[in-house]
Formats: sequence, structure tokens, C-alpha cells
Amino acid sequence: MNSKTILSVATTVFCALSLSVAQAQTALTLTDAPVKGLYFDRSFGTRTFTVAPGDLTMGSAINSISIAIDFEKYDGEELGVNGGGTPFYDEIHFSLTNPAGITTELITQNSFNASNTGFRGIITFDDTAVHVVNYDVTRPHEGMFRPTGSGLPLFTESMTFQPTSLGTMSDLNTANGAGNWSLFVQDTTGGDHLGYYSASLMLNGGGANPSAVPEPGSIAFALGSLITGAGMLRRRRKN
Repeated sequence: MNSKTILSVATTVFCALSLSVAQAQTALTLTDAPVKGLYFDRSFGTRTFTVAPGDLTMGSAINSISIAIDFEKYDGEELGVNGGGTPFYDEIHFSLTNPAGITTELITQNSFNASNTGFRGIITFDDTAVHVVNYDVTRPHEGMFRPTGSGLPLFTESMTFQPTSLGTMSDLNTANGAGNWSLFVQDTTGGDHLGYYSASLMLNGGGANPSAVPEPGSIAFALGSLITGAGMLRRRRKN
């Protein structure tokens, strides 16, 4: 093998190993979908998403989180039935807690005011969204939104939501995503139910498993060894 070939191999190895590091990303979606919708009326419950260490094949550090929740808020006492009256959206309460015990309020109580419409749809909570979920305080809308956070909601004369603090999905980022992620679901007052149908938790990150992906120092050492070998071969031929 001549020196040019060795250098070519070194370059190829370096590029391949560097690409493997760049592609060391976690991507995991966990879905909770009860056989029947769950009924909450002046009650609460917790839905658990369990991440085993082996689920995160390229490591466990999480740096991007989103969750999509399919739910309804209707006037009335029967799941799936809209009585046509005021559903009291201010009773909606969702929060998400990571395995380390850190919680982000997705929709805190009193984030909306009363309305005479009903809601059934999917809301995705993601930090990249343009609007906070209650940008329209009169009712929820389907789509992607940022969480309300844990601040007490304050309404201006124009009915604009002014939270004392926003809180973000990134507050839940963790060096170890393995364990139980808990979605808290609550309807705070009796009379008009909240129906929960499903949720999908999406975890992404760049945590690399040291045993699976070489460290940058190892890549540099391997490349240096190949280049040194090429230099020694060239000098030997000159001699």
C-alpha cells in the first residue's frame, strides 16, 4: 500500500467516523392511547411514559421535547357528547414531569376564559411554535403551541394573556432521559368534563453512547497514526 493510498484511507475513515458522531442522535416517540377515552370531572390522573435505557440506542441525553395531546372539553357529563353550553376552558390543566422530577405546566388552570363552544382536537406543545397555547383566551385551538408555563395567568382589559413566567419544554431537557415521564391531566371543577383520548411524547437528543461511537480524540489519534505511517513509508522508500 503506497502513501497516497494510506492517506486516502485515512481521509475516508476520518469522514466516516466523524459522520457517525454527527449522526449520534436519539429519536423516540412513546404513545399512550387508552382503549376508551378517560373521563375527568373535578378529578385528575397521571399517564406514564416509561423510557428504558435500551430505548435510547445512541445514549440518554435529551435536548428537545414535545408532546401531542388529543382531548376534549365539552359542556355535559358524557364522554364525547357536547351539551352545547359553556364548557369552562379555564378548568383545563395539563403538566409534564421528566424523570428528574422537573415539571413544565403545559396548560395551567385559568389559562382560558369561559366560552359557549366545545373543543375536541390535538394540541402539540413545542418550543418552536410561534404562539403560546392560549394566545386566544376564549378557546383552545388545534395545532402546535408553546406551553403556558407556571405563572399565574393575568388578563388585561383587552383579554390578552399575561403570564408571570412562561416556562418551556426545554426546562425538561435532561442528561438522562431514561425513567418515567408523567403527564398530569386535570379538570378542576365539577359540571363540565374533560375527556382524554391519547398523547404522544417525542424525545430527541444528541447524547452519544461512548461504547457505540468513537470519541473525537480517538478519531484524531487514528487519523494521526495513519498519516504517520504514510510518512514513514515514504522515508523508507527514499532510503
